[in-house]
Amino acid sequence: MAREEPTVPLLEAAPDLGGSLDDNGQGTARLVRVRVLRVEVGAWDPRSLSVESAPLGLLVVDGALVRTTELGGRRAVELVSDGDLLWPWDDDSLDQRAPGRGAAFAAAAGGDLEAPGPAAASWAVLAPLRIALLDARVAALAGRMPALAGELVARGARRARAMSAQLALSQVPR
Repeated sequence: MAREEPTVPLLEAAPDLGGSLDDNGQGTARLVRVRVLRVEVGAWDPRSLSVESAPLGLLVVDGALVRTTELGGRRAVELVSDGDLLWPWDDDSLDQRAPGRGAAFAAAAGGDLEAPGPAAASWAVLAPLRIALLDARVAALAGRMPALAGELVARGARRARAMSAQLALSQVPR
């Protein structure tokens, strides 16, 4: 269960977000406060939060959680921790009608393989978790500060690269 904590300045929740901002930008960013949720260890579904409450996503302030995806009788696990940016509201399916997803899957499989069906994702908190909801105020700030927007995009890209490395590692013979 998620419990709301007092709001905190964005740069208190994620001090490193200010690293690419000039002094004026850091001052402005310190004025923006974000809602913080604390989630205890156990099963948790971040999709229970409305996308409207965090249109830029959820930023892990501290703690750890795991996202398990099951597909075609196989399971993959993703560790998520401090600084990671989440967007939990996407559909997890590999439906070939979904733009880009099915076509990419078929191309990777040589063009003659159907998607193995719907994927199912579940989440579990491994260590007490604090997440910041990146709401409309943060979106407006990022719109005025390209360096901040770039840092948020970079966090998403780093997470994707980490997943790619994890996928490659899972293919190494034991």
